[in-house]
Amino acid sequence: MTGYDSIRINLTSAGQFRSAILNISRQLIGCEILTDTGNYIIMEVLVEDGRIKTEELLRRMNKYATLCLMT
Repeated sequence: MTGYDSIRINLTSAGQFRSAILNISRQLIGCEILTDTGNYIIMEVLVEDGRIKTEELLRRMNKYATLCLMT
């Protein structure tokens, strides 16, 4: 994703390419899915310092930790 800050991937049907996109996002260093709705996915590059606020990082870490503990 060189040269891009974010990319929006429109999905024409539920689940289309979703698993492939999730697998790709796990392999791209510094790239993360920020929004995942039924209609689109937004991936953002977060390797630049200050790209995302500390409060947002902590909120997301809490969300993921909670999900991990639930399973």
